[in-house]
Amino acid sequence: MNRNSIEENFSSDIDDYLDGIEKIKVSEDEQYNELFRVAKSLANQDFSKNINNDTVYREWLKRINGDKGDNIMKKIKIASKIAAACIVIVVAGTAIMQTPFAKDISDQFEKIIPLGNITVVQDKKPNVDESKQSYPVPDALKGKLFDKDGKEVKELTKENYNNVYTAKGEKIAYFSADGSIMTEAQEKNSRLVTKDINDINKYTEFKAVVPSYLPDGYVFDRAEFYKDEKGKVSGKYIDIHFTNIKTCKDIYIQERLNCKETAYVDGSDAPVEKIKINDLDASLMTLENCINIDWQTDKVLFGMNAHGISADEAKKVAESIPVK
Repeated sequence: MNRNSIEENFSSDIDDYLDGIEKIKVSEDEQYNELFRVAKSLANQDFSKNINNDTVYREWLKRINGDKGDNIMKKIKIASKIAAACIVIVVAGTAIMQTPFAKDISDQFEKIIPLGNITVVQDKKPNVDESKQSYPVPDALKGKLFDKDGKEVKELTKENYNNVYTAKGEKIAYFSADGSIMTEAQEKNSRLVTKDINDINKYTEFKAVVPSYLPDGYVFDRAEFYKDEKGKVSGKYIDIHFTNIKTCKDIYIQERLNCKETAYVDGSDAPVEKIKINDLDASLMTLENCINIDWQTDKVLFGMNAHGISADEAKKVAESIPVK
């Protein structure tokens, strides 16, 4: 299959898949079939796991303010296509970047940094009035969000966004525009927490590692493992938290087994630049109150969110994490 065919078929097939339509016919090109299989895997990932709360709120402003074409499904579709397209570009060659398919993707973002099984994007600044104090709750969430006194929340603000409850008074950890909700209790039950740093490799399918350097005041707080619906602990992920006892700021490092299943896309409209961490390609995202660094080795994907320290300090922490 030539480059033009890859581009045309891939763009059409991945759009159909993300719309819930999967073609039964299998291509005779084994390389293309493998690319599409990986794309489907990436399409099912959670693309917002490492995005901080301020960024999530700005995304809400775009979605509920009706920013042209920028609804949640398109956001997920574009992110999926980006991650998959990076693989296609690597295999099929850079000539594909001149195609309408690649241009359609690149026009949605200021910058795209492919790192392998991690893709980091810098979104274009939202075309919304961020000075506006509140926005109406999306239809799918109406009647589902309440304040701590049991009064229905009809307007979302930056202040109440992270302080909403269910009708039963349960604190909500996450909610999305499609109406789905996860309470803090459900989130807690979905994780296994250890306070013992010696337990970080108790469940992982890879060697979990910690930085040898931490800024003054930061100490190991806890590590968290994810559980499936049956309560089985996954060995593919671990979240490691370091907290500054005086300031309550934290450094959070998520480590994942490097495989197609755990591939992810991280993004924000904040500035993103490509850097090096121990001679490995990495990305550095400068948010309002956080520094994000993403990079990977042959065996592990790393995503670090650092609060209360500078970009230089964050890089120093990342570079102190063993490569092997």
